[in-house]
Amino acid sequence: MALLFLLRYNFFLKDETVEQHIHLSLNKMMFGGIYDHIGGGFARYTVDKKWMIPHFEKMLYDNALLISLYAEAYREQPNANYKSVIENTLAFVEREWMTSEGGFYASYDADSEGEEGKFYTFTYNELQTILKENFPLAEKVYQIKKDGNWEHTNILFRNNTNEALAAEMDISVAELTQQLSAINKPLFDYRENRIKPGLDNKIILSWNAMMCSAYVQAYKALGNEHYKSIAVKNLEFMLRAFADPQNQGALLHTYTNGIAKYPAFIDDYAALICVLLDVNEITNHNYYLSHAIQYTTYLQKAFKGA
Repeated sequence: MALLFLLRYNFFLKDETVEQHIHLSLNKMMFGGIYDHIGGGFARYTVDKKWMIPHFEKMLYDNALLISLYAEAYREQPNANYKSVIENTLAFVEREWMTSEGGFYASYDADSEGEEGKFYTFTYNELQTILKENFPLAEKVYQIKKDGNWEHTNILFRNNTNEALAAEMDISVAELTQQLSAINKPLFDYRENRIKPGLDNKIILSWNAMMCSAYVQAYKALGNEHYKSIAVKNLEFMLRAFADPQNQGALLHTYTNGIAKYPAFIDDYAALICVLLDVNEITNHNYYLSHAIQYTTYLQKAFKGA
């Protein structure tokens, strides 16, 4: 949110120092171990100054906020790296967390098989065996060490853009991108056979609304109609699943296995109202605007102090 503020601040004031700070932070996050270079998506935070060592838990709302951030940054300064982060993170969200109804699950644990980060890290020998002739490039790109770079295993992280790396290797960016795909796909396929971290299958209203807004921002940035359709599908799901049948105009907070529970919090209403306006903007359907007015009216009545 601080970086989103700075992006908008800089839109008006054009401060070069602020601009450098924004893009330095974005680059360090997307190259660090906090970003899942193989499967997409971000861990919730880092525990070191270099963004290398994450707390491996992935949360829906963190990824929603980061997608929105990278989408706005892309609109301000288009580049292939930001586009890749947006596309790969949304691919992860749909693949791992989206239900057939259109809702999104809450999170993945940091641990699998009782060990933090086990799903995401690799030993040196594992990487050699999986990648074979492509191992030397992976070793260079992902800072792989024989004794591991974290607790005798390797967190994949980068310190260079594709452009800088391609120039260093005296090849085209397109050629490097192909070579990276030849690394990432076998690593992804290998990792898919591991036991995955524990899934929190709650569907939380505010977090879903934030992810829905992220899809809207991604659509605005990249023009991909699929993102627009997912936003609409998710919003329709929320309007249907979280309506409180016992209290006209009210919402519920969580939805699991077909059952919604617990009165919604103020952030649930705020996030849903926000995404109703967002989706109205890209569809021009006043149906969503009328719902935003309806929930705002309820919010003022139910939550406003005396």
